[in-house]
Amino acid sequence: MFPRAREGRRLAAALALATLAGGCSLPYLAHVSYGQARILVGRVPVEHYLERDGTSARAKEKLRLALDVRKFARELGLAETDSYTTVFDTEGEAAVWNLSACADDAFRAHTWSFPVVGTLPYKGYFDRSLADE
Repeated sequence: MFPRAREGRRLAAALALATLAGGCSLPYLAHVSYGQARILVGRVPVEHYLERDGTSARAKEKLRLALDVRKFARELGLAETDSYTTVFDTEGEAAVWNLSACADDAFRAHTWSFPVVGTLPYKGYFDRSLADE
């Protein structure tokens, strides 16, 4: 076996163990990884979205405002980043459902632990039926 392949398998096993130990199931991790990747792969530059025939006048107005704000920030000498340079069309649907929970007798937030990001007071889903479950 190639050393890199062996390292990859060890890394995958370590990640799976960390995921399970952190209270995050592999199916959930796969679901959110796929959902996030779908958004990252499906985004397009704002300029392309503005040129698209199906883009509403309201959406174009909001996107032009974002571009104007970026230009203003640049003129102020603020650092330019890639923020607000791409857009993902949700086609009018929610992109994600975030759920929070508390105990029956107290408004104390329930928390979930995840590898890498740590403990959060919510859990996100890219599929409404999974969020409902």
